[in-house]
Amino acid sequence: DNLERAIEDLKKTKTKEETQKGFSLILTNLYNSLEEKGLKVMDVAIGQEPNPQEHQILNQIPTKNQKLKGKITEIVTKGYFLHHVVLRHAQVIIGT
Repeated sequence: DNLERAIEDLKKTKTKEETQKGFSLILTNLYNSLEEKGLKVMDVAIGQEPNPQEHQILNQIPTKNQKLKGKITEIVTKGYFLHHVVLRHAQVIIGT
């Protein structure tokens, strides 16, 4: 229902900020509903060691920062757990 209302509001909305606020609210409500069912977003951070159980390494890129060699330099897509089981691996890029 909320998405249908948001699409209708797009026809009336005058500012980009109002549209962003509406979709952010819808996304927050969706995440809250899914969390109640056991979905959890993986906690992935730049500089973290990649974990093959949770991360899919898409690419390796050269980095001048020695601290990021072999570490996550970019998070391409979020990963998710469903009841502590990997539903989707986080897709990441690591530094070399």
